[in-house]
Order: sequence, then C-alpha cells, then structure tokens
Amino acid sequence: MESMNERWGRFRFQVVGLLLAAPQTERGDLKHELDKLADRTWAHPITGETVRFARSTIERWYYRAANAGTDTAAALARRKRCDAVGARLDQKLTEALDQQYRFHNSWSAQLHWDNLQAFARKEGLSEQFSYQTLRRYLRKKGMTRIRRKRGFLRKGEETAIFMREQRETRSYEASHVGSLWHLDLHHAKRPILTQSGEWAMPILFAVIDDHSRLICHAQWYFTETTRDLVHGFSQALMRRGLPRLLMSDNGSAMTSAEFTQGLSRLGINHATTMAYSPNQNGKIESYWNQVESTLMAMLERKKDITLNELNRITHAWIEMDYHHQVHSTTKQTPIDRFMKTPSVMRSAPSGHDIRMAFRQDEGRKQRRSDGTVSIEGIRYEIPNRFRHMQKVKVRYARWDLSEISLVSEDTGQIISPLYPVDKAKNANGQRRKIDHDELIEATDNSGDLPPYLAELIQKFEATGLVAPFICQPEG
Repeated sequence: MESMNERWGRFRFQVVGLLLAAPQTERGDLKHELDKLADRTWAHPITGETVRFARSTIERWYYRAANAGTDTAAALARRKRCDAVGARLDQKLTEALDQQYRFHNSWSAQLHWDNLQAFARKEGLSEQFSYQTLRRYLRKKGMTRIRRKRGFLRKGEETAIFMREQRETRSYEASHVGSLWHLDLHHAKRPILTQSGEWAMPILFAVIDDHSRLICHAQWYFTETTRDLVHGFSQALMRRGLPRLLMSDNGSAMTSAEFTQGLSRLGINHATTMAYSPNQNGKIESYWNQVESTLMAMLERKKDITLNELNRITHAWIEMDYHHQVHSTTKQTPIDRFMKTPSVMRSAPSGHDIRMAFRQDEGRKQRRSDGTVSIEGIRYEIPNRFRHMQKVKVRYARWDLSEISLVSEDTGQIISPLYPVDKAKNANGQRRKIDHDELIEATDNSGDLPPYLAELIQKFEATGLVAPFICQPEG
C-alpha cells in the first residue's frame, strides 16, 4: 500500500515532470515556466482539495528531482522528521517507562503517559515530553498493548507471556510426511443425544500430519480419558503408520504413564507445547475452525443425532471433502501431498502389539506369605519360579486389568503373564509341589557347638581366667 510520503513524491514528480522532459535552454525561460506552474491550482494529493504552491517551492522540487538519480519520485517524497524514528526522552524516563511496560504491558499509551508524568513530577525532572513523543518511543521499541483477561494470571500464563516476549514466534512446517503429527481434543459447541436419553457435549479427538495436513484419524467421544486417547491414537497408527514425532498439549491424558511409555516403546518421540501457548499446535487448532464452520454448521438443524451417527458423518466429510480441498498454504490437497511427498513413516505393528504397548510399568512388593501382588485393589499371583524376587515390576493399563504382565527389571521384556487369585480353586487344598534345585538332607548334629562359639570358648579358656559367676546350687 502506498504511503502518504510516497504519494507526495509521485504528486511532486507530476508537477515538475514537464520541466524535466523539456529542459529550458534560454536565460529566463525556467523562471517563466515556474511562474506559470505557481499560478495553476492543483488537487491536494491527500485531501483532494484545491491548492496552490509558491514558485520557490516548485523550484526546490525541480532542482531536487534534477539532481536525483533514477528514482526521482523517491527523491521528491516527503522526508521523515528528524525525531520520527526516535523519541527525545530523558534516560531516567526511558528506564522508568521500560520497567513500567514490563510490569503493565496491558496499559494503554495514555495510561503510560499519565503515570510517567507522575513519575517525572515525583523525581523533580524538569524535561517536558508530549504524548506523541511517548507513543513514538513505544512504537520504536515494539511495546504494543497486550490485552489480557480480567483477574490474576496463573503461574503458567505468566511463564508463557514471558517466553513470548523473549523469543520471536515463527511459522514452521515439517519437511516429510510422518515426521511430525499434531494431536488434540476439541469440545463441540452443541450437545448430542446419548443412549441413555440425555444431552451431552461430545469431544472430538483428531491427529493431523504437519506436512500434508491430512487427518490421520478423528473420532468423537463423551469423555477425554487416557483410555479414549489410546483408543483413538491406536487407530491412527493402524491406519497411517508410525510417525517420528508427536506434539500435544500437557493434558492429563497426554502426559499419563500409559500413553507416554507406549509412545516410547513404539519409537515415537513426544513433545508437549508450553502451557497457555496453543499457537505451537496451531495447525490442528486451525482444523477445529473448519470443523465448526463447515461440518457442525451443516448439522445445526439436526437435533436427534447420536454419537455413532456423528462419527459416521464426520468421516464422510473428512474423506470426501476435507482431504480433497486445496489447502490455502500448501496449494495442494492433503491426500495428494500425503501420497506424493517423501515420507519417513514406519509400518505399524499389529493391533494387539499396539494395545500391549500402551501400558504403564510400576514396581510392586511381593507378599511372601502367598506370593501375590496388589494391582488396583486386585491381588495377582506371582509364578512360583519367581518367588525369590522381593520386588517385581508389572505392566498394565488401568482400564484393562485382564492382561497383566510381569516384566524384567533389567531389560523391560515381558517374562510372564499374571492372573488374579482364584480363591475358589485354591480352596480344594491341593498345592503344587515346590521343585528345589538341590535337596540337602539335614544330619543330626545337635550336640555340636557352632564353630564361632567354640572358637570363643577356646580363646577364653586360653587366658586362664575364672568364669566371673557363681553357680547356684541345683535342687
């Protein structure tokens, strides 16, 4: 967009352009032409009003254009004031203003000016400064007003604001398909009908590929537990493959032991965004806008929709519309970019292996009386061959206690499944015989003293001392 200074330069060039195109060779001709231009009326380049210019003014424009290089219009443009790029403030005032903005960056320029004036009066500073001077200083330093919500800020919000002030924010994009996935959950703005006949707000789980913007998987749930997260993400892995890096926020489900340890076992690096910084996960945040403005907008008249029907409609919209729309940034459709761009994806293991990966490892102490451990209030039997282990490590998911595994403390490999105690079966009185590696028969040597005690007695008798006690008569 053309600035006012550039508009002035172009206007001045139009005024003196004829003089430059036809140089005056005779003496006095230039003065005559300048007088003719001064007698004319012109349309003001900014306001459009009728205006005249003095001959001396037009003459100054002429010589500035004649002595300019190739860019004549730039030479004729209005020049900035000498203090336009800076602000004439006392050093003590600038230090006070910097500190004032650091603690109150949500203040308006007027409020900064009022408080800085009060500070100057308090300190006895005689230098006067205008409101425009303060505004120029704020613009020069990039001290823009940051609007905040009312109330006190939380610790995480203060940290996020501080980091944004210290580091610049830049857009980014992964270079390969599968090198970065974004994961998030979105709360819908309208309720749907549950099977129990109640209205509830659904939650959309989605995973998007950073490079192609392809939706790896999306599914609606009524809750946002770790079980729901693992259920949805496992389907994304089985549909598309294993990515290299996953980015999510710091929700309780995303940072749970089952999910984070499962990602590590599958070789997926997990990065979390900074608190109160949704811009770091901006690609999937932008996807939520499309869900609400397109998909949910088409369903605004449908009231009796169920969760299963909503999931069926969502997948039809994603596969038949979203994946085939040209993205405004990539200039390609997500499905074409996903298929044609070099990929670093890996083949996903079986569904059972993925389910077994998303479990947590925890230590337990084996009860020596019956060789059991307690997991979520249920007692599980440890195989007899591991009875010598005082502490054991178990692997399980809190929502699925049907498959509990005993894992090696050193390698993390599964060494045995664990099953709950069957008290009814144990009530028959039959017990498996313990197989010892070596049976040692005990000999009757009860009359012999232990070697160490015999050695002590021998040393004491060698001293020749009398035992320091008096025997009590028997009987």
